[in-house]
Amino acid sequence: MNKFFQLIALSIIVITISLSCNKDSLDFRNKYIGTYDAVVYRNESGGYLDSLMVYHHYEYNDTFTTIVSVLPYDGFSVSNGSNYDDLENRLWILVNTNKPAYTEVANSIYDKLYFKYPYYHPTIDAKGFLSYKDYQPSPQWNISGQITKNEFTLTEYTSYRFYSYSYTIKGIKK
Repeated sequence: MNKFFQLIALSIIVITISLSCNKDSLDFRNKYIGTYDAVVYRNESGGYLDSLMVYHHYEYNDTFTTIVSVLPYDGFSVSNGSNYDDLENRLWILVNTNKPAYTEVANSIYDKLYFKYPYYHPTIDAKGFLSYKDYQPSPQWNISGQITKNEFTLTEYTSYRFYSYSYTIKGIKK
């Protein structure tokens, strides 16, 4: 009979502990969540042929500061699809577009499309490495980075024929 009461007491303790444990406190992403002061480095170069078949080359380099929010990823739905995959291993990285310096650089056609939705939702591993498992990295496109509890770096790179673009965000937690 004594063993029966010990088993009941142990069961009650286990149930109490499991009910009092907050799932969010066990989320390994919590140490990365917060607001970051960020510097954005943007490099773009390309070229085009005019109507006389003369090649024109351009380069554009810019650096500006903004605020970035890092949040737990909770998925999203839009008119052409949704993404609720791997919720427990992803982060939202949201770049503040309300800063005047940010909107001033959004002047090319690519920028207007790109900056319309300035967010990332990379997969994060236990060591803080960021990647996009939805998309296969290639010589033409890649996103990668790393985050610690105090800072992060995220780089996107695109290259195609006469065009290349890199966008690096480096943030320090407030």
